[in-house]
Amino acid sequence: MGLIEISQRSPIWDVSWFNHDEIGFVHDDCLLQVMKLDERLTRLFEGDGNGCQVFCGDQAVVHVTTENDGDSSHEFRKSALYHYDGEGLRKFREFVGSHTFSRACDGRLLGRRDRSRVENASSKDVLITGDKSKLLDLSHYDVFNEYLRIDAAPYLFFLQSHEGQLSFEELFDTQVPKHLCMLEKDGSVRRLWPILDMDGTDASHAMECSFTYLSDALGEGVVVAGKHYNPGAAAGYAGFLYRKDLWDGKEIWRIDTPASCSTIVVLQKFGLLAAFFLNGEFALLSANTGQEIRWEPFLTRGLPNVVFSCAVQDDRLVLGTVDGQLTVIQTRGFVS
Repeated sequence: MGLIEISQRSPIWDVSWFNHDEIGFVHDDCLLQVMKLDERLTRLFEGDGNGCQVFCGDQAVVHVTTENDGDSSHEFRKSALYHYDGEGLRKFREFVGSHTFSRACDGRLLGRRDRSRVENASSKDVLITGDKSKLLDLSHYDVFNEYLRIDAAPYLFFLQSHEGQLSFEELFDTQVPKHLCMLEKDGSVRRLWPILDMDGTDASHAMECSFTYLSDALGEGVVVAGKHYNPGAAAGYAGFLYRKDLWDGKEIWRIDTPASCSTIVVLQKFGLLAAFFLNGEFALLSANTGQEIRWEPFLTRGLPNVVFSCAVQDDRLVLGTVDGQLTVIQTRGFVS
């Protein structure tokens, strides 16, 4: 219908500010792509696999997932970590199995190893500190139930339902609370509080969770968004978003949501949270009270879109969308 140069683009799985005018992002067609704010694509790294996470910091880190050729077992995927130095990518770690990583502000990395099959229930997680790595057993992990990624916080967080190895039946037990946990620097575990209080129903099982850490006049806290599990296919969606005190789990505020969050970020300068939802909406909320400032569809070029990833730098946001677009927004204009 008159359209030319049509191409299929992967979602922007993750995006990060490398410096004041350079953005790194990952999608299905590369290990890493780097763009200047004047829209010049300055670096494109291709190779075996694709980038799925990118972390800023003193030294940028890219997480790449690949498939083991000829391996049809449950270990057919592997994860690799690369350093980006502004010029090239250098691989510095590689692990068998699928992982999800999070990075603390001091550079420590925690990798949760997929254990969604009983066959790999004894797999290990990994803590990376500088050039040293340590294998840990933080119990079961799968992206539907124990996914948690909080970056650039003073602590490494993870979710834990059961402790130790699980039977096949225990994997699907919705009556076990999911606890927010903190990984201490020596590798020990500090259990904090449950994501939802158990009420004896399936609704107390939290699904599709998204998190962020914040520290302000109210103290240190964690914002959690998710879905109340309901096995009935005809049941309506029931979502939640709340802020709790990090240390004692006291709830500061809570609201209902119409869809799951893809990402939540803190706009520290304005005392606001920006939450992006999988139904194509976004919300600006007071970080102190949860009061709604804006709640509306997210548009790119006048058309509805879904934000998959977001990064904040000073007074700017960069957003990656489900259809492979990047959008840079001045925060002051975004919140007004």
